[in-house]
Amino acid sequence: MYLVTGATGNVGSAVVDALAGAPVRALVRKSDAVLPDGVEAVVGDLNDPDSIALDGVGTLFPMPGYAGADRLPARARDAGVRRVVLLSGGSATLEDMDNAVSRT
Repeated sequence: MYLVTGATGNVGSAVVDALAGAPVRALVRKSDAVLPDGVEAVVGDLNDPDSIALDGVGTLFPMPGYAGADRLPARARDAGVRRVVLLSGGSATLEDMDNAVSRT
């Protein structure tokens, strides 16, 4: 099972679309989020890793730059997640701590 965070945003929705046909769970803030057929929606908040349904997840695609980033990796490991794929970019090497990617 893949868990995609930010699944209704620009990048997350593209990840969900690319995983068409695979078992996908989408972390959403509101239960009425519009997702492709076959995608399981789960309500949670990246700022509160304990609210994220990780049972059965093998691969996690977390959005960078959220308050719970320091706690999610251990929680994912403890839940049996085998792979974490983090979106990054050139800004990851910057010293600009106002940039969400640089802070993560």
